[in-house]
Amino acid sequence: MKAYKRRRVLIDKKLQYKLLIVNVNYFVMLLLVVGLTLFGPLFVEFYGAGMDYVQKSLIAEKILYLHGRLWPPFIAAAALFAIHSIFVSHRIAGPLYRFRAVLKRLGEGDFSQDVMIRKHDYLHREKEVMNDTIRAIRARIAGIKAEQQAVSRIMAGMDPDLESISPEFRSQISLIEHHIVEMRHHLDSFRLGGEITN
Repeated sequence: MKAYKRRRVLIDKKLQYKLLIVNVNYFVMLLLVVGLTLFGPLFVEFYGAGMDYVQKSLIAEKILYLHGRLWPPFIAAAALFAIHSIFVSHRIAGPLYRFRAVLKRLGEGDFSQDVMIRKHDYLHREKEVMNDTIRAIRARIAGIKAEQQAVSRIMAGMDPDLESISPEFRSQISLIEHHIVEMRHHLDSFRLGGEITN
């Protein structure tokens, strides 16, 4: 089977943008802490009383030097951080997208496929739990189908002499046959994969 390869980076834009905003907020807080730590004391000193113009010009040079050296790398790092955040969120949003698709199929009665995600995606434990659950439900439905088919065969093999049984018993047999047909109809709506239909 060919490995599943995702083509889009933004799978769930709403989720990925929320994660990006959270990461950008962390980066802005870091930027504020670094900026206040570096520039705060210099500005306090610059605007402090008793400073002559020579001392103020030296402090101003330090501030300008730090501005020139600090902000360009910070802006470049912020851009790289944002791009990296999108790619990391892709490893979360992709599996969530697949989980939603599988859950929708399960709601439609299709238990024929397991959940598949890419090797480097996150949420592999969750995928395994979902697959174990799907397999368990698939096995239970297959067991119920087998029991229903066995009851159908037993009922088909019975050939009661309808003249010799009471009308109430005849009515009960008809009701059982009706429920067997309904049960089969409901069970046939499930797709388990690899099943042989009668």
